[in-house]
Amino acid sequence: MPIPLTGLVAATFTPLTQDGAVDLDTVPALVDHLARVGVAGLYINGSTGEGPSLTIEERRRLAEAYIGAARGRLATIVQVGTNSTRESRELAAHAAGIGADAVSSTPPMLACYLGGTGPSRKSVPEGQKGRDPCRRQRHRPARAV
Repeated sequence: MPIPLTGLVAATFTPLTQDGAVDLDTVPALVDHLARVGVAGLYINGSTGEGPSLTIEERRRLAEAYIGAARGRLATIVQVGTNSTRESRELAAHAAGIGADAVSSTPPMLACYLGGTGPSRKSVPEGQKGRDPCRRQRHRPARAV
C-alpha cells in the first residue's frame, strides 16, 4: 500500500565511486540517515541527484536501491522524465513495478530553456511563423501512463 505523501520530501543525490560509477552500496546508509532526521519521503532521480545525466539502466538500479532501502518507512517518488517518450514510459512502468509510491516527469530539456540559442528557436514549423516555440506554454494536466 502506498505511503501518503506528507511532510518533507528530500531530493536525493546519486552517490558515485571514485571512477564515476553509481555507488549503490551507499544508498541504504543515506536512506537510514534521512529517516532518522525526520524526512518523510524521497524524490529519486531528479536533477539534484543527476538523474538526467545517468543512463536509463543506472536510473533503474538507483531507483531500485532507494525504494528497497526505504520500503515501508519513507514515501518514494521517482522522476522518470527524459527526452524520449518511450524511455520515460519504460521508466514509469519500472517505477510502478518496483513499488514506487508515485512518479514525476519533468519536461524534456531543450536548448531554449538555457537561453534560447539552440536550434529549437530557429526551426519554427510551417504554419506557426511568428510563434516562439520557447515561450512558456500553458500547463496541461498529467495523464496516466
